[in-house]
Amino acid sequence: MACYVQKFGGTSVGNIERIQHVARLISETVSKGHQVVVVLSAMSGETDRLTKMAKDLTPDPHGRELDVLLSSGERVTIALMAMMLQSLGINARSFTGRQVGIVTDGAHTKARVSRVDTERVLAALEEGVVPIVAGFQGINEASDVTTLGRGGSDLTAVVPAAVSMGPAPVPSAASAVNSGTVPVIRSTISPAVVTPGTRVTVSVLASVS
Repeated sequence: MACYVQKFGGTSVGNIERIQHVARLISETVSKGHQVVVVLSAMSGETDRLTKMAKDLTPDPHGRELDVLLSSGERVTIALMAMMLQSLGINARSFTGRQVGIVTDGAHTKARVSRVDTERVLAALEEGVVPIVAGFQGINEASDVTTLGRGGSDLTAVVPAAVSMGPAPVPSAASAVNSGTVPVIRSTISPAVVTPGTRVTVSVLASVS
């Protein structure tokens, strides 16, 4: 059995029809007997829309509150995707960055991941659940919501491979991309052996037509 980490960008989940289409793609992977962890971005344009709303209120919004606002975009897509997969008979469950244990430093809007506690994701996989994880976000040591900046969702997608399915430091998004850990070309697949007998394939999909 293989474990696939499938990340879908904002264009892929940009409307209900696209979410339905992505759900069917995920369903196909699950139907082949594989474990799947799904990482989603916010709908295309949503982060920009939320940022504009904040800056229409004040030219210099506080970083903590901006992170709370911006992280809501991914919460929408993970909930909708979980609902859609459940309607297809798949045992799916949505998880925020906090719920999957992505811990960052305190730099709001551009946080770096310091460690990941993957127990909850592993437990879900062992139960036969498909975890639907919000990209782009985590929490700091004070339990405040943080966002990871540009490339944050791609970094979230490689977390299970980067930490070998256990607590460990995680590279920045930039270093992960530069080292080839994160495949950034559409539909490129990069496998990584993470535990004996387990193969995790990370697939970052910029868009799905």
